[in-house]
Amino acid sequence: MPQRSTAKQPKNLKPGPRRKDLKKNRRPSVRLSRHKKRSTWFVSRSAWPVREAPVHTLVRERERIKRTLPATKNVVWTCIGSTNIGGRMTSIVCHPANANCVWAGAAAGGVWQSDNAGRTWRALWRDHDTLNIGSLAIDPKNPAVIYCGTGEANLSVDSYAGVGIYRTDNGGETWELLAASSKADIPTRIGVIAIDPFDSKHLRIGGVGANESSARRKDLG
Repeated sequence: MPQRSTAKQPKNLKPGPRRKDLKKNRRPSVRLSRHKKRSTWFVSRSAWPVREAPVHTLVRERERIKRTLPATKNVVWTCIGSTNIGGRMTSIVCHPANANCVWAGAAAGGVWQSDNAGRTWRALWRDHDTLNIGSLAIDPKNPAVIYCGTGEANLSVDSYAGVGIYRTDNGGETWELLAASSKADIPTRIGVIAIDPFDSKHLRIGGVGANESSARRKDLG
């Protein structure tokens, strides 16, 4: 028979429902969390009174700030991370004929690619309007074509919207904005992209918009 544990419970454990409430068949009294108020305060600093700023406003302000930065033609950057922190990976796709070739999208870190089944990675995302990746889809008929849906389809306070759908024709070396959320009627947080197996020019996307309550699907030629 299993032995009964004699270990003492940690002092920082929260007590469960009160026994007298359970006996009287009452709804247990619980202590409500304050995280909602903290989240509201955090978001209100950037987009009050709505949850997030309109996409076109974010893109416009980013371009305005870029014009004020000094030129850095002779500056060479070297990647030094990230190697010591965690992060959410929202999507991953593999080359249909080469399992060692993998692409991955990060919630706030752009698109990455590996040629050796994930042992080493290199960043493919350069100077684009967002780092927030929600989904990836690779064309099974032409693996050099990859679609990237931006914006994390998660409504937590530490997830952010995107700007639309990007496309690459060379395995991720360069990307072009195929459909902008500010112009096309598509969600700002794209959680899934599906390619029509009979016609790879047709896409199905799923995500959520700024109103936090709707999901849409749209065909893109």
